[in-house]
Amino acid sequence: MPQTILHIDDDPVLRELMAAIFDADGKIKYQSAENGSKALTMLEKSKPGLILLDLSMPEVDGGQFLQRIRAIDGLKDTPIIIMTQFSNISLQGPYKELGVIGILHKPVDPHTIVNDITSLWSDAA
Repeated sequence: MPQTILHIDDDPVLRELMAAIFDADGKIKYQSAENGSKALTMLEKSKPGLILLDLSMPEVDGGQFLQRIRAIDGLKDTPIIIMTQFSNISLQGPYKELGVIGILHKPVDPHTIVNDITSLWSDAA
């Protein structure tokens, strides 16, 4: 069974694009949630191998989600990649301390995004 990625982002167009990209690639199972609250509910049922996380979302934003997920048994070590439009975000300080393994800046390149994600993921393993 392929590894699973959970993508949490409030942008439906980006989620649809990512779903199509991962579906075409066929090597990684793709799931998505429109906000941190829905993702937390999904995580009660299944644990992904990797989480792609937007920072700016309604209800539970990316920072709040990071804090909550690290308190859940079985998810404390799940690798997380932040996908953000903010160019001033870096992998220093609290993000690194919370187990973020990389940061990808939006807009993503549909031709390289799978490789970008899998490279960060394998480097962290």
